[in-house]
Amino acid sequence: MQLRFLSLLPICSIFSIFCDAPTQNVENVEIQEPNVTALAYPEGVDVSGWNPEHINWKALHIQFAYIKATEGTTYRNPKFSSQYTEAYKAGLIRGAYHYARPDGKSGEEQARYFVQHGGGWSKDGKTLPGMLDLEYQSSEEPTIDMIPRWSKW
Repeated sequence: MQLRFLSLLPICSIFSIFCDAPTQNVENVEIQEPNVTALAYPEGVDVSGWNPEHINWKALHIQFAYIKATEGTTYRNPKFSSQYTEAYKAGLIRGAYHYARPDGKSGEEQARYFVQHGGGWSKDGKTLPGMLDLEYQSSEEPTIDMIPRWSKW
């Protein structure tokens, strides 16, 4: 099984960990220094239909996972539901991603397809926002103007 390891931007990690933390009186409390490296650079993976349906998430020693839900407007990862649910049950923060096909339907159509088939978001503290995997595979030569066109979903 081959997994791509990812690292979230440090500011995202620190923001999500500390911004929603309840405040409390800290008089006479010994404060331990946090492991800044672990907080600033959480590790995770992205998985897809190429990976097994049942993954031993705890053995990976990661904090988050992105699971491929859709591609274009016709493909749905047949293992998505199991991978997504099991990552959650293993205590991971997880999110879904869409593999965009710039040579196919519009970005808006693909975004709708993604949201309808696993790309929704919930404010449960365990769900990452949907992610766009934008890799260009076409006979047309990619240009810089394609980035803004495909990032305005």
